Amino acid sequence: MDPITRARAEELLRRIERHSTSGALADGATLGTIRGLSKALPRPDQELACALWQTGRRGARLMAALLADAPNMTQAALTAWVQDIQTQDVCDLCAAELFPKAKNPLKLAERWIKQERELTRRAGFMLLCSLAAPRAKTPAADLQKMLPLIKNGAADERPAVYKAVNKALCTIGAKTPALTKKALACAEEICYLFENSRTALWVANNAKLTLAPPPKSQTENINMIRPCTRADIAPAFDIICQVREEFRQKGINQWQDGYPALSDLEKDLSRGYAYIIEQAQQPVGYFALCFCDDPFYTAIYNGAWLCSGPYGVVHRLAVLPSMRRKGLATAVLEYAEQEARKQGMRSIRVDTHEQNLPTRTLLQKSGFTPCGTIFVRKHGKRSAFEKLV
Repeated sequence: MDPITRARAEELLRRIERHSTSGALADGATLGTIRGLSKALPRPDQELACALWQTGRRGARLMAALLADAPNMTQAALTAWVQDIQTQDVCDLCAAELFPKAKNPLKLAERWIKQERELTRRAGFMLLCSLAAPRAKTPAADLQKMLPLIKNGAADERPAVYKAVNKALCTIGAKTPALTKKALACAEEICYLFENSRTALWVANNAKLTLAPPPKSQTENINMIRPCTRADIAPAFDIICQVREEFRQKGINQWQDGYPALSDLEKDLSRGYAYIIEQAQQPVGYFALCFCDDPFYTAIYNGAWLCSGPYGVVHRLAVLPSMRRKGLATAVLEYAEQEARKQGMRSIRVDTHEQNLPTRTLLQKSGFTPCGTIFVRKHGKRSAFEKLV
């Protein structure tokens, strides 16, 4: 290395160090800072790039990746550089801006993917991502040939590798509709071949979600949760009756004594407590939401409430049996929490029959705490839950 090039490299290193948070190692300068410093330099400058690379410092190597003359670097030289990489950000910058400009970059990617060294293998997969980018001109047929390498690398348990594998699979799959089908088929093969590998299943399932996202969930399709009108009471009571029959068939002794009756829903309506859940303009659920003291919550046994301040109460929550496991009840509880905050409440309280395991499980998954037992006049004891809002 000639003295002038060495002096230029040392001066650049001092500039990088001034922007570094890690002192003399020049490891704390951001990539944005490195880019800013490199803008005033002529490109490419292979001699300066090599001088910076040989320092072994992260900031210097980031700048070297921006200054190097990739088309004129031999594959041996590029391989030597990739074997020297010690940090993931240097690896990714080289794969994005240096290695794609080299001669026969796909050959390089294929060679590096087959290496055992972690960052060398990551460089190969990240190079595939660059070659499959929307504006890249790599032929689809050449990218398709890389899918077996992706399949074989999916079970690598090192995060730097399997995340790059997933990104490569998703990027290739997004290139064209034909490659989407091939990438999805590759994901299915990964699931079949590596059914006991959590890493491979993550790679495959994440790619399938990215390339073929499922239709919107039923929760996202809820048109609204709104106050009931007089016309809603009859269909709401029909929902209550269907849930009552479901409880009877499951042996849950809840709502089997005629409660809630039609008159209970009418009282909810007159007091402004009644709410309906609509989907596609059809009622699919009902609940009562009130922000006043419930006399049955005054005494609690085998426990205590979380707070003594004002609270909201959800009663008579019922969802059509055909609409279960679609997130509707969870949406109701979230709605109740939001309204409670608006009203200045400190918590939301709910009670359910001790045999109603699905509701008890739902409440605990939604962040409600079991607080004890309450007694409702005609209907016996109930398990009480509360959540601070």
